Amino acid sequence: MVAAQPSDEDRMRIQVDAQLSALGDSVNRLLQRAESQMKGQNPPVVRRNLSELPEKSTPLFIFVEFEACACTLHTEHTLAPAAAHTDDRIVRQAELEKLRMPLSQAMRDLEAAGAALAPGFALFAEQCCLRGASLNVLSRGFKDIIRHFLRAEGLGHVQVLANDLVVPASGGAWAPCFRDNTATGHDKRRSLKRAAGDGCTVLIGSAEDDGGVVRAGLVDLAYSVPETAFARSCRQAEIETRPFSSWEALAAELL
Repeated sequence: MVAAQPSDEDRMRIQVDAQLSALGDSVNRLLQRAESQMKGQNPPVVRRNLSELPEKSTPLFIFVEFEACACTLHTEHTLAPAAAHTDDRIVRQAELEKLRMPLSQAMRDLEAAGAALAPGFALFAEQCCLRGASLNVLSRGFKDIIRHFLRAEGLGHVQVLANDLVVPASGGAWAPCFRDNTATGHDKRRSLKRAAGDGCTVLIGSAEDDGGVVRAGLVDLAYSVPETAFARSCRQAEIETRPFSSWEALAAELL
């Protein structure tokens, strides 16, 4: 059976995304150079207590991991287990490129496996809007997949900071477009720096790379999903966080 060839439109999208990815890498190299020059002058201060709630009037900038946090399961673990369980970017890309299904089929497979927004998250997002809090999904995952679930619940306005993904409509090989040259393809620290503002920066984390964000001194308040890589890394670093139990409880406490 002859594999379906990408259309001209798909080729154009892949070419444009590759150019954007190269441009992003150039920008990130400049940022890395600037950050390395600043390290000796302003070393990050690791805050050990990230459990104190802000005053109710404080502006909030909230960052949430999607995989197994805002979502009921880890989408990449479900679609490509070998890709999700490696820190080797080349291996991860190769595993993702083995996927040949159209994105619509992948979404149906995920939903059949139980993927959906976590109970209470949609209401939490609405309450953030009413409170004037900035809600951002900060993930090592992929925008198209994340946005599918957000839009299904009317949350297309929520900002998604994640990797890009090109999936030919014909069902050809998936082409991940990573944001930078880090192992996960997305340095959450840089994205958070750009998106946060004056106020209280809140992180609801579950992934191992969320630990790098708090160790960089970028977070004022952190919630850790119990028994996750983020919770373990905080314990090991002796960083105190608040336990995450549910989106309803978080809204009542924070908003």
